[in-house]
Amino acid sequence: MKSPSTRHLVAVSLLAAAPLGTVQAQELDYEAARSDYEVGHFRRAFDAFAALADAGHCDAARIGREMVRYGPQLYAIWFEVQPDRLARWHAVAPCDGLQDERHGGRRLLP
Repeated sequence: MKSPSTRHLVAVSLLAAAPLGTVQAQELDYEAARSDYEVGHFRRAFDAFAALADAGHCDAARIGREMVRYGPQLYAIWFEVQPDRLARWHAVAPCDGLQDERHGGRRLLP
């Protein structure tokens, strides 16, 4: 299994190496944001998730909302988002409509 920093470098390298469609580019950006999150770079991860959420990425919108809600408690960071921006993130449709059975139907942070 690749380390988070290795995955980030691979994602950045792939993004720079060839022109990709918007969906593929978003998925690479999403994986890079997840890698940042996994190694504790929460501010950088949030900024990336927020940009993806603004573009309509459903998982990024969900994670961004949860980071805003739980930021002070989990990360000791207050992630500030304008109410209209947060409302747009809430309006993003669920990715697949499936619930995570491991957590009583709730989906948790990455």
